[in-house]
Amino acid sequence: MEASIWNEPAVEGVRTLRVEAGPWALSPDDQWLAWADARADEAGNTTVRCAEVSTGRVVFEKRGAAVKALGWASAEQLVVVRAEAKVNARAVLFAVPDGGVLGSVALESLPGSRCKVEAASGAPVVLVAPVRWHASPRTKEPARRLAYVLRTEPLEVIARYDPDESAALPRVPEVRMAVASLAPDGHRLLVWQGAPSVKGLLGVAEGAVLSYAWSKGRDVKLAEAGHQVDEVAWLGPDTVALRSAAGDELAHRGDLDVVDLARGVSLYSSVGEDQPDGWMSGRSTVDVHPDRDRLLVTGRAATGATGARAWSGLVRAVDPAAVLATKPRAVAGNVEAAMGAAWLPAVVGGVVLLRARTQREAELVRVSALDAEADGASRVAVGLVGKKPSGGRVARSPGATMLVVRWRVEPENSVKRSSTGSRYLDGPLSATRLAFVDAARLLT
Repeated sequence: MEASIWNEPAVEGVRTLRVEAGPWALSPDDQWLAWADARADEAGNTTVRCAEVSTGRVVFEKRGAAVKALGWASAEQLVVVRAEAKVNARAVLFAVPDGGVLGSVALESLPGSRCKVEAASGAPVVLVAPVRWHASPRTKEPARRLAYVLRTEPLEVIARYDPDESAALPRVPEVRMAVASLAPDGHRLLVWQGAPSVKGLLGVAEGAVLSYAWSKGRDVKLAEAGHQVDEVAWLGPDTVALRSAAGDELAHRGDLDVVDLARGVSLYSSVGEDQPDGWMSGRSTVDVHPDRDRLLVTGRAATGATGARAWSGLVRAVDPAAVLATKPRAVAGNVEAAMGAAWLPAVVGGVVLLRARTQREAELVRVSALDAEADGASRVAVGLVGKKPSGGRVARSPGATMLVVRWRVEPENSVKRSSTGSRYLDGPLSATRLAFVDAARLLT
């Protein structure tokens, strides 16, 4: 009998993936998990596997070049983007569960070793794009750096987008930082581009929020907001939250801006709160309520003297329509190892907090509201397996049946450049470990 992908459960209702993962994604109905190897094999190839969540049975494997991104076009269609020569890539659409190839398309000038796949909820359309276009001086004419909009029935490119060719912004002596996200209806892109700076690096002024409709072939500036945007979250067809991060560590500054796209105005901004460090961080998370009217935001607070600074976790709810943010709730624990929060599915209700009791032991705790005490019976332990676990976070699964806990680890058997170095000779800087917890487990 084929071995399950899950570790033997130490806690009922908790599934932990046996192996480290690179890019990964759950299907929209939570039935399938797809992931790529964290590291290439000796021949330089990477395997993508698709498994049934309920049984842990792998239904197909696909071996090939390095995986830049993967994601779900639908509950039965998986998109895998593999690297090709230089900065080119190829997107392949697979049928699930049989693994048959439904289509393949070349994607030129797709930068970055890690990209993203976003699907629309209202159309058979996906976005394949860099996680973020980085800013750089325009010392010479830069190479094209594209994002692609793909139709999946059949698989074909219907639009290409280069943020450096925007007609809505003046051309400046640098390539701007940029982030793109696919609108839920699948008919346009939301693009954030950073402000220019004097030295040709990242500006300190607010960036520009643009809308790109590929049917018209042009982008339009809607508003000014955000500084170093790392993530876009949609609250509705005309409302977005922009999470900024100056880096991915606790000490790095983070902020949140919520923008009304129809009116081009800011509904909420954390910029200026609790200066100079703010209450968010580079490792903050933003979760949208199932009703899509509120946000749950994790942050941090520094404790102790500057030379021996430690960190504690904070959770805050933001209601953009009411221009209201609750008082931050402190969450005790090892914030470096794991810290997060998410709205629970409606059948469970309330909020789940993720906190690490030690470097290797975390727990999920359900509270009925942010100002309520934790229910002692509504706790689930999650072991943080792997080498030097850190950066643990929690989120609802796409189908809202599970909670997904993920954390970073140092890749197994990696060789560092030097005894004090942080980069590896033979693979990525970090890998991902995953645990899935049945949401109903928090009702017991």
